Amino acid sequence: MPSLPKPVSEKADRPREKSWTLKSTICVARHGDRTPKCKLKFKFKTKDAWTEPFITLLQGRSTEIILRDPDQLQYIADAAEKAATLEGADLEQLAQLRKIIEKKKSTIGTKAQLKPSIVDGVCETLAVIVKWGGEFTHAARYQARDIAENMRKDYTIMNKTLLDHTNVYTSSERRVVATAEIFTTAFLDERERPSSEQTTHQLIIRKDLLDDSNAAKDEMEKVKKKLKTLCRPGHHVRPEFAWHAEKEPFEASFSVVKETIELMQSLREIMNDNWQTLEVEKIQPRWCCGEYPYLFRERWEGLFADWCDVSLEKFDPSRVSELYDSLKYDALHNRVFLETIFTKNGSRPSSADSRSGIESTTSSSSGPPRQLRDLYKRAKLLFDLIAPQEYGIERHEKEIIGLLTSLPLLEQVVRNLQETKESEHPSANFYFTKESHIHTLVNLVTLSDLPIVMPHVPELDYMSYISFEVYERSKGDSKELSVRVTLSEGAHSAVLDASLDAKHALQVQPRRALTEHISVDRVIDILKRHSKKAMDLKLMKSTSKLEGRSGLTLERPQKFIPIEGDEIFLNAERRMEEIREFSTQRRPGSIYSAGSDRGD
Repeated sequence: MPSLPKPVSEKADRPREKSWTLKSTICVARHGDRTPKCKLKFKFKTKDAWTEPFITLLQGRSTEIILRDPDQLQYIADAAEKAATLEGADLEQLAQLRKIIEKKKSTIGTKAQLKPSIVDGVCETLAVIVKWGGEFTHAARYQARDIAENMRKDYTIMNKTLLDHTNVYTSSERRVVATAEIFTTAFLDERERPSSEQTTHQLIIRKDLLDDSNAAKDEMEKVKKKLKTLCRPGHHVRPEFAWHAEKEPFEASFSVVKETIELMQSLREIMNDNWQTLEVEKIQPRWCCGEYPYLFRERWEGLFADWCDVSLEKFDPSRVSELYDSLKYDALHNRVFLETIFTKNGSRPSSADSRSGIESTTSSSSGPPRQLRDLYKRAKLLFDLIAPQEYGIERHEKEIIGLLTSLPLLEQVVRNLQETKESEHPSANFYFTKESHIHTLVNLVTLSDLPIVMPHVPELDYMSYISFEVYERSKGDSKELSVRVTLSEGAHSAVLDASLDAKHALQVQPRRALTEHISVDRVIDILKRHSKKAMDLKLMKSTSKLEGRSGLTLERPQKFIPIEGDEIFLNAERRMEEIREFSTQRRPGSIYSAGSDRGD
């Protein structure tokens, strides 16, 4: 969990509830539910002559390149085919790369990253990472819509004019844009309009603020190396690696990894046996999110390989997130299949809902098989330990990685706070982004000198968000402004015990106070100290696009934002900001109503 400073003892500026009006809200949110992300990584040493076809794809660049178009992905397969004809080539690795490109290049959301490693101005290695999955689900539609409707109701009561001055920003990732679109449609819904009338809304895509960058790559690699020692036998576990006492008695992480591997080995055998003896196509009659039994097996075979086919000494902790994500996803969207395929002899769950195909786990006898429940428990333990600390273990690591990843976004929040001070009208600013920005922004806030009242930061799940709420009251001829920071853990629940309908959607948890009410000037002053620290440390790695906006932007703007394949092969213009307009109609099955209730 992110390290939190002790609550400040001084008395906070706590306003009387009846005398204050909400003037502004600044909210940074993670995207909604997604399909599991899968990836294969290939590493090539440039000193090997046979890797030249891959080096050629860089076209002399030292920055990461992302290829998404099927024709551009084919360039990688062609390079692998050419490399295979050269002396000394690793034929097995090249065949695997060609196979995965041919198989996945036409799948929506597939991309390949070309990541050169530069040492003293020379490219020493090139990593080719093929990724697929991570797509927006129908459950995410309900999550984005419901949170927008709830916020709209709240703000309509607290200050309706806020809705007239709303800006929505998003990263360029498909699942993030989709979340922002549905949220915007519901939040700005005008009920007095005729249901057939179209409404045009606007999103502002800000890659420089909300997309992933490589600015903190070196620092995060150092942290990952430290985390690997967690999972090795004989390692002394330090206090920050221990689980919270209220969750679980202290256990060595190595023993939990060992138990997880043993469970995975057993479940692998059960799945393979059931695949031979059961009519797997008939286990779960309805599938969603474009999945079917073969894709389920392919995904889980990849997980089994990562956990069961490596020695404990070489186990990669980053695999924990992939296992935990898949368990949660299948428990939500494929509950019947998950429980059946991982039960000996394929015993069907006895209380499955015939309409939704979802198990209602109301008793110990009808719930998930014991081994599956044990696996989820251990995956959750390891995830809580490892995932937050990928963004820093020690306090100074959290701060450096936070500054390199989310300082431009934090400075944008500060600018919004300053604009609220100077403006006469209320406003709402929403920023939709990915997991890395939520974690690092929350770290920066909790590591600041703000008086934190939340005992510890929870798991930041899909649709988690941090909100800066600004309240105003008149005091004689002057106006007084107060800020309260709140945090929601998002759509989080004990998913194996959740009783679900066809929406497959967990409810987004309400926001809770992260700080007491504090004067706006004090909040601005405290948060600005991060910018000063970055200047003092000379962290010249910002992704911000506009010179003069940040002390970090003056020398190397955009350097750490990956280059898109279209910029190289189609001469597309590189834009850090663009306006996206979309139109909606309020009709059944529209983007507003989040599709049908059939769970398609």
